[in-house]
Amino acid sequence: MEGKLVARAIARLAERDSLKPKSFHLLQRITGLLELVFDGLGFCLSEDDDLLSQWRGYAADATGVSIGFSKEYLKRLAKGNGCLLGRVEYDLSAHEAGVKPTYRELTQRIKDGTLKPDRGLGILQTAGMTDQQKAATAMANLGKELLKLGPKLLPLFYQLYLMKSRAFREEKEWRVLTMLATDGKDEDPPSHRVVSNRIVPYLTVKLVEQSPIVEVILGPKHDTPPKVVENFLKLNDYGLVKVRPSEASYR
Repeated sequence: MEGKLVARAIARLAERDSLKPKSFHLLQRITGLLELVFDGLGFCLSEDDDLLSQWRGYAADATGVSIGFSKEYLKRLAKGNGCLLGRVEYDLSAHEAGVKPTYRELTQRIKDGTLKPDRGLGILQTAGMTDQQKAATAMANLGKELLKLGPKLLPLFYQLYLMKSRAFREEKEWRVLTMLATDGKDEDPPSHRVVSNRIVPYLTVKLVEQSPIVEVILGPKHDTPPKVVENFLKLNDYGLVKVRPSEASYR
């Protein structure tokens, strides 16, 4: 659903601007092409360190722990690995603000004719092609035009993974994001792991010096004494980390 939220935000801006249907359709195709060509890999966190719904959903029925990471550490980690550390937005106005700069750039290029899917498709080039082949060729040409935009399209890509419905707003989520080419031609190919009933790609990130952990909260159903966890972290070179039990009651 997250990619669709970008399309919806663009649709609202286009409707407000009374954008012509042909231009709006092209914007939709551009967004779809981004989703098709690139996938997002993310390390997801929450601003809230002790939330009952998070214990229920992500911590083995509250038997796990909440690990508090240093924000400054994550900033350095993201920068050193070509990633982005960003806050997930839940309000419609924030969604629109996130896509607006790229939306303005793309609509201007569509208006001045420098960005269109049928660019370079002449009668001789398309002779003998089926409608499906023509559409595929047009999309390939559009992809080449988009590649020329380079960094101008990066914000739109990241917005695909920094928008969620207001129904998730209590999560107060942040993500360390990077992109993965779906054609398998990345210089740094991903590894894969099995999670329940699916295979999930992931990238191994080399940690920068200094301990990333600043606090650990033990789940409502976690039984290890805090002092034992503190010693465990110290023995594994994480330094002096504050460990405390959750304040949530859980049955």
